[in-house]
Amino acid sequence: MGRRAGVVAVIGAVVVVGALSACAQEGAEAALTVPTGAAPKARATTPPTAAEATAPTLGRGTAPLAAGTYRVDLAALDESGASTHPPFLVTVPDGWTSRGGSVLGPKDSTLAVAFWDVEAVFTDPCRWMGTDVEPGPGVDDLVHLLVTIPSRGQSAPRPVEVGGRSGRYLEWSVPTDLRMTATGQAPACDEDANGNHPYKSWTGKGWAGTRFQQGPGQLDQLWILDVGDERLVIDAMSMPENTMEELATLTEVVESIRFLDE
Repeated sequence: MGRRAGVVAVIGAVVVVGALSACAQEGAEAALTVPTGAAPKARATTPPTAAEATAPTLGRGTAPLAAGTYRVDLAALDESGASTHPPFLVTVPDGWTSRGGSVLGPKDSTLAVAFWDVEAVFTDPCRWMGTDVEPGPGVDDLVHLLVTIPSRGQSAPRPVEVGGRSGRYLEWSVPTDLRMTATGQAPACDEDANGNHPYKSWTGKGWAGTRFQQGPGQLDQLWILDVGDERLVIDAMSMPENTMEELATLTEVVESIRFLDE
């Protein structure tokens, strides 16, 4: 992976940007070469150990995390009660923070891992008004839509498995020549009702709001998983200044995930 990258996610009305503080490409389009339809069957997971079974569950607030394993229950974070996403365990290193229970990242860093139930994708992230399109319910439905978005430098999607759940992995990024301010404003893009000029990727449902991008060259590593009756997007976000060691840590956190059958 030759690109480096950074983080931003929106949970409800909270925007995590740059150093995960609150505030307001290159390449041709890739073609999906796998057939559409249901994702491959997932392998069975092993039962959690005693320590994993008693792992603390992350809540809706913001909290520093000691190194260790935590339980993420996205369905419980969805105040509407509509989500049926299965809970899972995730292991983080020391110095990480939980924000809203669905965004995890090092304190004062441009890195994060966020969990999304994507509702609609903006086919034009800059001139986004009226371009939101709802994909079908499957993994491949979302992947097919993502790889059609211009100027995102998408990698070719490939099969992947995380924690016993199958899906697709791809990367995309923000164009390096997009003009954005230090607070994530893109002056050439559409203006929202609050006077902001966001560069938008998608809207979320359940526990999450809207995914705004925060800077030129920002990279999103996307694991798009079939988790039963739901689809889950794991978004590992980084910025060009982040090191390969930092990117490797993001991957290690994602690969630590183990879904729980309850």
